Amino acid sequence: MAVKQNQIRRVLLVDDDLNTRITMKAIFELYGYLVRAAENAQRALCMAEVWKFDVLLTDIVMYGMDGVELAGLISDNYPTVKIVFMTAHTKMKNYYRAAELGTVLTKPINIPFLLEYLNKTL
Repeated sequence: MAVKQNQIRRVLLVDDDLNTRITMKAIFELYGYLVRAAENAQRALCMAEVWKFDVLLTDIVMYGMDGVELAGLISDNYPTVKIVFMTAHTKMKNYYRAAELGTVLTKPINIPFLLEYLNKTL
């Protein structure tokens, strides 16, 4: 499912796993999204200062600042940004906080579902 016509959507993708970043970025670009990828939350925050985006797609468990803390900062500073979390760890204390901030998807990600969700909510 492609992005709605005349609506270029921008995704800030954050994951400490290089293969995940490469794969997810390629998939989103294939479907017409503009994507910037960051390997950690600090880099994502720097990118957010200079690049307008519609969606934060972030892993939860990362070294340093985790995805939930990142999402909280993004939500405070950019309240219109949709937040989607990706995680393989559903039994963690941050999981419920993540659910309060945005949508939580478990890995492996169901790509058709994610694309449909974004197309409907953006």
